[in-house]
Amino acid sequence: MNLGMYTQAIQYYDKALAIDPNNKYIVVNKANTLVNQGNYSDAIQYYDQALAIDPNNKYALNNKGNALSYQGDNTQAIQYFDKALAIDPNYKNALVDEGAALSNQRDYTQAIQYFDKALAIDPNFKPALAWKQTILYRMGNESPAADGYFHATTHHHRQ
Repeated sequence: MNLGMYTQAIQYYDKALAIDPNNKYIVVNKANTLVNQGNYSDAIQYYDQALAIDPNNKYALNNKGNALSYQGDNTQAIQYFDKALAIDPNYKNALVDEGAALSNQRDYTQAIQYFDKALAIDPNFKPALAWKQTILYRMGNESPAADGYFHATTHHHRQ
């Protein structure tokens, strides 16, 4: 999607929010669009708005964590991933996102544990496989990850 499409999407979200300002789905989607534009500070404000409406919104918690991570604040991001995981311990995206934030802090061993948790839920979850491969490569042990990624990408079954 090009930046013009994001701008147009935000205009539509604004119109929808004028009608229903407490619609957590619209608020989160606007925040997600702001992230896609690279506007992390504004996105965080909208995630906060969504969390004021629904403090247990795992998507807002996780995506706020991502926006914080994109800003380089991995420590605070991890706190939000943990909150999302407290609500849903099997939330694969939060597991991978926390692993990514940990890898940004060069805590590769703990990062792999999060990728492995996601893979225990879904052995073919490509984001977890790709991140794990990247971390094992950084650690100098690329072949097991490459084998796992090859297996997942060549044996993926649609659900």
